[in-house]
Amino acid sequence: MNTNSDNYATYADYARRSLLRLRIVRGLSDELISAIVIRGITDPQIKASATNAKRLPNDLVEFLSTYVKPSTSKNSSIRGVSQNYAVKSKNVSYLPPRKRRFDEAKCFACGQSGHKQAQCNKRCKVNSEEGASTFSSNNTIPKPVFVPTKPDTCTFCKKSGHKIENCFAKQKSESRNKNNVNFCRENQTTRNSDVIVAVIQGVPVDVLIDSGSTISLISSSLLKHFKCTHKPAFRILKGLGSQEIETTSYVTLPIEFDGITLEVDMFVVDSEYMNTPVIVGTDVLNRKGVRYIRTRDSQLLTTETIKSDKVMAVQSDVSIPINTPLVDDELQQLLAIINDFSQFLISGTATSTVKTGSMVIRLKSDTPINYRPYRLSHAETLRVREIIKDLLDKGVIQESESDFASPILLVKKKDGSDRMCVDFRKLNDVTIKDRFPLPRIDDHIDRLGRNKYFTSLDMATGFHQIPVAKESVPLTGFVTPEGHYEYLKMPYGLANAPVIYQRIITKTLREHIESGEILVYIDDVLILSRTIEQGLIFLRRVLTTLTDAGFFY
Repeated sequence: MNTNSDNYATYADYARRSLLRLRIVRGLSDELISAIVIRGITDPQIKASATNAKRLPNDLVEFLSTYVKPSTSKNSSIRGVSQNYAVKSKNVSYLPPRKRRFDEAKCFACGQSGHKQAQCNKRCKVNSEEGASTFSSNNTIPKPVFVPTKPDTCTFCKKSGHKIENCFAKQKSESRNKNNVNFCRENQTTRNSDVIVAVIQGVPVDVLIDSGSTISLISSSLLKHFKCTHKPAFRILKGLGSQEIETTSYVTLPIEFDGITLEVDMFVVDSEYMNTPVIVGTDVLNRKGVRYIRTRDSQLLTTETIKSDKVMAVQSDVSIPINTPLVDDELQQLLAIINDFSQFLISGTATSTVKTGSMVIRLKSDTPINYRPYRLSHAETLRVREIIKDLLDKGVIQESESDFASPILLVKKKDGSDRMCVDFRKLNDVTIKDRFPLPRIDDHIDRLGRNKYFTSLDMATGFHQIPVAKESVPLTGFVTPEGHYEYLKMPYGLANAPVIYQRIITKTLREHIESGEILVYIDDVLILSRTIEQGLIFLRRVLTTLTDAGFFY
């Protein structure tokens, strides 16, 4: 605030340096920044012009570059007269010369003493011939009368001080128009059929479907409208201009098309290289379950219809095929163990409840987390309806009236089926983290030792077997387009879910872990043995312990 334009060579330099300082201060609006910079301009006319122009901070430097600061020479005979007045004002006034003797003054035009440069006869004659000034011959020392010349005015930006061939605004506009992003033809007045409208976090956005791009891109200027996290990733992009472009981060955002909602990883690119805010590439078009339809005048993304095979007959399959190298007595012993625990061997969602622990959620803040449901296509809504019905029937969830409501997403599994996941990211941000350690893989590898036979067990929908503490149930509330529900069993997506599961299963199998019979990593159990007989004994022991604790596998 103590800085003014007198300390700088030009007004543009003063504005540039002041803006660099003001950018450090947080919380200042653009209007306040412009007002602070204009306040330091000492010339009242230029200050008034800048105020009336109502320029934003980014435009102030360009605006003030058209003004020239007055001469600060100590030998000037006209003191305090700004050069700007000679250009911008028709009424030129002169202040009295400095109080010193004429015989001490020296003319800088002819080199003689006794007069000053502005009163030099030789200089006045030259200027008179060029039409720059005229003189009156009544006195011994002629007085110059300056005729102000009209400054050049640019026909492009309508500003004075330069011509159109030197216009910075015109050059900047032309450079922007030359950067086309992977278009085979120039932009036309009609809307490009390759560009469709999608919705990202409630904001309508133009999206270019580009089957020639291997990745998806998003303009950096668009990210200020969304809540997302930059993830580091380095890529060199080709095809966005005449040279290669580097990108160092990407963001993950849900894009809602008319027929489908997809979560897309998009690399961040400077807006000057993008003709559309978002470009969707083949990383999305080639996804399993995504169908890309293009016609002459339109295009769309939708879900791929899966044709089901016709069932000709239904037969009971009593025998369970087992892929094992065991034969004779060893095979019969394995089949006996499987038959003894067959009622605990299931597929799909487990209905059991573990007895050795439960999930407790502790929050840093009591402020409820609630969001509107994400938009889903009709086919996705029907699929969510089926999943919700299955979870209700098996007692995993219940209808809710909680203040907490997180949205859901459908995620594709490896087999192509859909898994419903709740977006618990905001709840995770305020959750106090459980610090129980997960096992180190290298430590597990060291414990393999001389064992030769390994038996692997995988818990069936392991997380849904862990009960949620009664006081924590309302915190798991989530919304679908058709209802509001909450989890009675531990859901996927919570920050502490893997750690809590590891704590409970470690507590359940601690005796076997300490004896060196098994290794456990979350819901995977590996039984170690040196002989087949030893492995079958350990298998029966572990299954008995898991069954007594309420685990299904």
